[in-house]
This record gives sequence, C-alpha cells and structure tokens, in this order.
Amino acid sequence: MEPLTFAEVQEELKKPEVTLVDVRPDEEIKTDGKIEQSKNIPIGDLPAALELSDAEFEEKYGFPKPGKDSRVITHCKAGMRGQRAATAFKEAGFSNVGVYSGIADWKNNGGPVV
Repeated sequence: MEPLTFAEVQEELKKPEVTLVDVRPDEEIKTDGKIEQSKNIPIGDLPAALELSDAEFEEKYGFPKPGKDSRVITHCKAGMRGQRAATAFKEAGFSNVGVYSGIADWKNNGGPVV
C-alpha cells in the first residue's frame, strides 16, 4: 500500500468523515506530540480493538468506531506500524483504508502538532 503524502493527508483531514488513527503508544505521543485530529489506538490493541462492539470501542478509545466503508488513515512515527495497522483494518473488513508515513514526516513538512 503506497503511503499518502503530507499534502494528501492535509486534504483528507478537511473532510469530517475521515478518521486518522495514530497507532503509536502513549509514551511516544507524549514525547513527539500528535496530529490534532488523530485518534489513538496503540498498534498492540489491533486487531482486537476492531472486534469490539461499537459501544465497547467508543468506551475504550473515546471516539466512535469507524464504519467498514468509512475513510480511515493510519499512521505511526515513520511508517512501519502504520502499514501493519492498515493491513489489520483491511483484514477486519474495512474497505477505504489509507496509510500515512507518520508524525516525523508531518513535522518535517511543518504540520502542527499538539
């Protein structure tokens, strides 16, 4: 799966129906910051997280579980875990999955972090 570019992710994030999933552990997010719109599901939680009911998922992760046809973009720090996460989403039946290399590229391109 070819990673999305910084510009492509910026465009995607203008759409409210896009879910950007950061798969880094909490420690990395605290150290490196995060893309403001991103939601966190640590890579170790996938694919079990995707098997949770909608209510269980939202209770555990604090945001609604994306629908199988919803646009989901995964990312990590540099790309490897993001690719694995995208594969987990696809294997769970999600049909509109993209991957972004990660927070390192976002910061290198001047993307804001929180």
